[in-house]
Amino acid sequence: YATTYPNSVSNSYFTVHYSSNVTKTVAQNTLSYLTSLRGQAASLGFNLPINESGKTTLQIYITADSNSANGLTHHSSGSSKTSWSYIEIYNLNNLSTKDKETIAHEYFHTIQNAYYKYNGWFKEATAVWFSWKYSGYIGRAKGHFDDYFKNAYKSIQDTTYGNGVLPMAIDVAYGGTPTIRKIYERLNAVGTSNMSEAKLEEAITWGIQQNDSSGSFAE
Repeated sequence: YATTYPNSVSNSYFTVHYSSNVTKTVAQNTLSYLTSLRGQAASLGFNLPINESGKTTLQIYITADSNSANGLTHHSSGSSKTSWSYIEIYNLNNLSTKDKETIAHEYFHTIQNAYYKYNGWFKEATAVWFSWKYSGYIGRAKGHFDDYFKNAYKSIQDTTYGNGVLPMAIDVAYGGTPTIRKIYERLNAVGTSNMSEAKLEEAITWGIQQNDSSGSFAE
């Protein structure tokens, strides 16, 4: 990484490493944006990301180089429920609104890793939710709604289904962001390193029922 990302800017929370095709101004703006996301997540009561062993900041790597994935979040393996994280962002285009959506999506993955290890549909779905709500860009969220209307007959567990619709619907109809946070807190309490669909379903149901204890969802 030192060769690919020879430059860096940092603060108390993040170190943004950047390639030669990214300017220092863009790197500093990325650092500022990540800091605002961290403040938003903290104000909402979410656990904050876990840094790599030996690092005092969350490591971010940004480049304008092309990649089929706009962003990747890496995490530690092992038996622990929680894991450290670092982020790679590709195709960075002067921190456009779409870039911000990608960064917000990947940043929420680092928050998720501070709760439990689960790499299924709900992890991606809630990352779509967070980026939809807090980045100001709705491109990926719209894509999930488009997929939902084409595939509504499929199981929510089907990865071709627009399952980002579920946490967005929870946000609108069942208590907003605090309900999503409660679901993660429940997962952290009852989950294991290999989360089963049954435990995931129980946690989602429990979180929603905290807001809707006698309403239609509880029934």
